[in-house]
Amino acid sequence: MSREQERYPERNIPNREKEQHGRKPENSKSKIRLHSPNPAEPSRCPLWQFIALTLGILCLSLLAAVAVLAVLGTQSSSFSQEQESPVRATKLLQEAVTQETPSGQEHKSPSRATGPYQEALTQESCHCRTCPVPWFGDGKNCYQISSEKKSWEESKNDCKSWNATLLQIYNKEELDFLKLLPMMGWMGLSRQSADDAWKWTDGSILQKDLIQINDVQEPGNCVIFRTIDVPYYANCKKKITFICKL
Repeated sequence: MSREQERYPERNIPNREKEQHGRKPENSKSKIRLHSPNPAEPSRCPLWQFIALTLGILCLSLLAAVAVLAVLGTQSSSFSQEQESPVRATKLLQEAVTQETPSGQEHKSPSRATGPYQEALTQESCHCRTCPVPWFGDGKNCYQISSEKKSWEESKNDCKSWNATLLQIYNKEELDFLKLLPMMGWMGLSRQSADDAWKWTDGSILQKDLIQINDVQEPGNCVIFRTIDVPYYANCKKKITFICKL
C-alpha cells in the first residue's frame, strides 16, 4: 500500500462501492424466480367465473318469469274462452247476414239460408235452452235470420209456418243481447195507422221506454229491427229480410 493510500484511505471507498454495484449477485436470478407468480396457481376472480355466475342468474330469472306467465295463463284461460264465444258468434252472424243469395236459388226456410254459421252460434251462445240447428239463442230464446226478402205479412206467415213469430222483445236483457249481433230485418211490430199505438203480433202494446222507434217521416206501419241504430218503420209491402223468434 502506498503512503498516499495509507494517509488518505477514504479515497478508495467510492471505488469499492462501484465495484460492488457493478457486480451482479449470483443468487439474483433465483430470488426473482421466488417472487414471480406461479402460472399454475388460479387467480382470485377469473373472468369466466364472473360470466358463468351472470348467466346462471339470468337463467334463473327467465325460469321464474316463465313460471309466473304459465300460472297467469292458466288462470285467464277460462275467462278468455267465455269472452271469445260472443265475438266469434258475432263474426259468424255478420258473414251470414251479408252473404248474398245466388241468383235463382230458392230457400224453403230461413234455416237453410245461414245453416253452417247458425250451427256454430247455436253451440256457442246457448247455455240453458238448446236451439234446433241452425237457430241460435241466448239460453232462453231462439232466433233465426232469413236471407230471403219478403214483405212484412209474408215474413210473419213464414215464421208462423215454423211454429215461430216475427221478432218480439219484452225486456232490456233480451234487447242488449240482440244488439251484440249485427242483424237487420222485419220484426213483429206494426200499427193500423199513424195515430195508433205500436203493437206486437200477439196484440200487446209496445213499452215506450223499452224500444225507441225512429221517426223517418215516411209512410209506413211496420217496424224494421237493426242493431247499428234504433229500429225504424217502413212500408209494410217493402221486401227485406226478416227475423223469426222461437
